[in-house]
Amino acid sequence: MISKFFKILILLTPIFIFSCSDSGNDEMKILIDGMIKGNDTWSGGLSKEDAECSAKEAKKNFPAKLWKKLVKSYKPEAKELSMGEGLELGVILQTGYDKCGVTP
Repeated sequence: MISKFFKILILLTPIFIFSCSDSGNDEMKILIDGMIKGNDTWSGGLSKEDAECSAKEAKKNFPAKLWKKLVKSYKPEAKELSMGEGLELGVILQTGYDKCGVTP
């Protein structure tokens, strides 16, 4: 009985891990691409290395709700942020730039 349980657990674990980790990679890709290319809301022009470092640091500093808002703002179809939203996200994002030595 226990053996069957562990076999099922072993088979399902990789599927669970893969499905949970995939959206995070998509979010990071959106953010990194946005930092390189820019859009109507954010300026671009970062190198790939700077964008990867800044995105990684930003992920550590942003609360989950604001992280979603940041990723959404970097999507190509994103509408322009209000002044308050831009400041709210920009101040936290700047900490990632500072840690990576990036000047956007």
